[in-house]
Amino acid sequence: MDYPKSLPGVGLVNGKFVDENPVVGTPGSLVPASWGNAVTQEILGVITAAGLTPAEGSNAQLVTAINSLMVQPAVGGGRLIGVRNFQQSDIYIPSPNTTSVVVEVVGGGGGGGSCPATDATQLAVSGGGGGGAYVRSYLKGGFAGVLVTVGAAGVGGVAGATGGAGGTSSFGTALSATGGSGGRGASPSSNAAFITTGNSYGGAPFGGNLINSPGAGSVPAIQLGGHLASGVGGVDGCGTKSGGNGTQIDSSKPSAPGQSGQPGRVTIYEFS
Repeated sequence: MDYPKSLPGVGLVNGKFVDENPVVGTPGSLVPASWGNAVTQEILGVITAAGLTPAEGSNAQLVTAINSLMVQPAVGGGRLIGVRNFQQSDIYIPSPNTTSVVVEVVGGGGGGGSCPATDATQLAVSGGGGGGAYVRSYLKGGFAGVLVTVGAAGVGGVAGATGGAGGTSSFGTALSATGGSGGRGASPSSNAAFITTGNSYGGAPFGGNLINSPGAGSVPAIQLGGHLASGVGGVDGCGTKSGGNGTQIDSSKPSAPGQSGQPGRVTIYEFS
């Protein structure tokens, strides 16, 4: 769009409209019907493209429409109309006017290993749990009525036991992200100079057509000369803390449980 510079008799001054000035006798600019209609139709086109109903008494619809249209999906056309976060398993029923979705699935984090009680000559250190996998997919159909499964958090071990594995999260049979393995439990040691516990493993991704990212495993837990370099849990495939930490105890201490992991999640972005 531009000012109607090519139309004769419009009366633009310096390329813009001006008001009539009866004091000095200068006429105001004329607004041709064709130009006024064109401007109005162009604005209405933006408003209706955003799914709004034009309202004569509202002067804020254009900016609302522009802000809405600026939110675009990661793949394909359509505007974002809803975000659904699943914290527990359920059936997914799309919101009205949903024509495509982006689905993110994260597996549960493994629980950290635990330490048993020690006597006066012993120390113990346990490993952290692995992170859940991360999967991301764009789906144009076949998503209505799909079972969403959210993987449970792996429970921290007790009395020297290995932590529990994180549960698998999934979106029907299309994509899934397994949970991380549990952190290794500790065995008391009388070697105060060096104690180590093996690492855990991250979950595996399946079916993503955009991203398939495995979860990170934990590093081995190490204690040197009575000073802890502890079993820190692994992260999930999208970089969020997911696996539970292990623990460490000195001599003559009661058993210490490992930290539980984080539960999985499923997030669905709906597009028109």
